[in-house]
Amino acid sequence: MAIGPLQNLAGLTSDELYSVYVAIAQADHAHRLRALYGNESPPDGHAPLRMISASRFAGRWSLAGRMLGGEEQFLARLSRQAAAYGVDVAAEIARRRQAA
Repeated sequence: MAIGPLQNLAGLTSDELYSVYVAIAQADHAHRLRALYGNESPPDGHAPLRMISASRFAGRWSLAGRMLGGEEQFLARLSRQAAAYGVDVAAEIARRRQAA
């Protein structure tokens, strides 16, 4: 999987960052299912996609803000993951704003 360019996440709110996280988690889950089962359906009882809640994500973002360089590392990791899974951050933010 080719990694695309990194996207700047600075200045996004916790809710906007969470929507980026959700898109990354969904893409990661789909990738893992394809890797495990190919075109076949997962067997009964396969673990569904489980994401952390928005409040837990906000807590992690807040904790990162209290550590030296934590916010930068947190944003850099999200940006790398978005690039790896082909998540268009601007499109996710626009989708979130339209839904609100």
